[in-house]
Amino acid sequence: MTSSSQEWCGNTFKAIIDEGLHYNQSYNSYWDGQGAGRRQLRRPALFEDALPYVLRTMRFEQKSSFTVPLYELQQTSQAKPPELYKALVMTEEAHPYDTTEPAWRVTVSLQEQKQNVYWFAKRYPNVLLRQTTWDGRTLLLKQVRRYAYWPQTSPAPDSTAVGRPLT
Repeated sequence: MTSSSQEWCGNTFKAIIDEGLHYNQSYNSYWDGQGAGRRQLRRPALFEDALPYVLRTMRFEQKSSFTVPLYELQQTSQAKPPELYKALVMTEEAHPYDTTEPAWRVTVSLQEQKQNVYWFAKRYPNVLLRQTTWDGRTLLLKQVRRYAYWPQTSPAPDSTAVGRPLT
């Protein structure tokens, strides 16, 4: 996972690589006392940044409730050692007025005053419809459009090829 932040006063970059037994975080920050460096992070753990993707893989109909080690948001301008929470994840059916279609509501409690809520469509592929976070971030899906990212077409015959012509 990578994250970068550009502000008028400087840039910060962070990269986290799964090394198998642990995560390795490298960083470069303009903040005083942070600078450039590396640190090991505990594994297994999830990252708050990845929850909109990771939570989509849940078996929502089981209405699971569990705890998981969770590192705080990395999409920030600082490169402080990330706080590791013992987050409580709870799944329930969303209220019909919360979203424009039937949905699952997943609440992730980092600690008492830090709670994120994610609403995923009930129909596959469980698109994230809405998100609210403890620090004020809110997302609301307006529409879904799918395009061929890299259309696969047959290449034109190469007229400069040596040997037999392509057929």
